Amino acid sequence: MDKNKIYLKNYIQKGNSFSAHMMLEFECSGNDHKVVMSPEYVVCSIAVLQVKLDILYYYSYAQYVASPIITFRFSKRSKDCLNLVLNFKINNSTLTIVSTECSGGFIQAPESYSLSDLMSGNVKVAGVIDIFTVPNPSSALYDDKDLIDFSLKGIDGSVDVHRHIMAATSPVFKAMLTGPWREAKQGILDLKDIKISTIQHLKDYIYLNTVPEAGLDELIKLAHFLSMTTLVKICVFHILTGLTLENFLYWNHFAEANNISELIPWLLDSVRRSDVTLGITDIITSYEVLTIGNEGNEEKIRQDAE
Repeated sequence: MDKNKIYLKNYIQKGNSFSAHMMLEFECSGNDHKVVMSPEYVVCSIAVLQVKLDILYYYSYAQYVASPIITFRFSKRSKDCLNLVLNFKINNSTLTIVSTECSGGFIQAPESYSLSDLMSGNVKVAGVIDIFTVPNPSSALYDDKDLIDFSLKGIDGSVDVHRHIMAATSPVFKAMLTGPWREAKQGILDLKDIKISTIQHLKDYIYLNTVPEAGLDELIKLAHFLSMTTLVKICVFHILTGLTLENFLYWNHFAEANNISELIPWLLDSVRRSDVTLGITDIITSYEVLTIGNEGNEEKIRQDAE
C-alpha cells in the first residue's frame, strides 16, 4: 500500500474564495521517482482542484536529495458551466488559471518547495474563483443619452436602453423588437411587477458585465423570462458561492416555485456532498438529482430520505 499522500488540510471556504494548507506524507528510499496525486477537491461548488507532486529522489555526494515539482489542475465540474478563472496564491507566489474545459492539464507552481515544508504544512494555498469575462464593448454606451431609443418600464420607474443592444442579448427582446409587437412600435416594454432596481441590475449586466450582491433572486427570474442563459448561469454561480445552511431553504423553495431548473441540481448537489448544507439532508425527499459533471451518461442518483 502506497504511504505517500498529498492533500489539503484545514480547508476553509467563504463565498468564492478558499484557503488551505498542503500536507505531504512521504516515505521513499534509494534512487526513485514518485508521483503523488491528491484527491479531487470541489471548490466553490462548481470547480475542481487537484494537486500533483513529482518527486525525484536520488543519491548524490553521500546524501539523498529530493527534487519535488508541484503542479495544479483547475477545471470546471460541468461542461455546461461558464468558463472560470482562478487567481491562486501559493505562499507568496501567484498563479492565474483559466478553465474552459471539464478536464485540463496540470500547471506548474511558480516556485519550488522543499519536502520538509510540505511535510510540516508550511505551504499555504488560497484562491479566488470568478467567472471569466472579456471587456464588453457596450460599456461605452452605458451613460449615452443621444442614441437612446427604448425604455424598460417597471412598477416604480423606467430605465433607458438601446434596442439593438437589447436584441443582441436576449432572444425574447429580439422577437419583440423585430416583430409586429406594440413594444417595437411604442419603444417601451412594460415589465409588470419588476422593480426599477432589478431592471437597473439587468442593464448593468448587459452593458458592464456586473451583477449585484443583493437582489439575485429577482434578477435570475427576469433573466429566465428573457431567456438570457448566460446571465442565469452567472446568477447561479453567485447564489452557490453564497450558499449557507441559513439560506439554503429559501433558495430551494425559490428555485422550485419559479421553475429555475438551472439552479435546482446544483442546490441538491450541495446536499449530496454535505458541504455548506451539512445536516439538512433529512428534509430532502424523493428527488432525482442529475449528477453534476456526468451529463454525458445521464446518470441519476435517487436522494430518498427515509
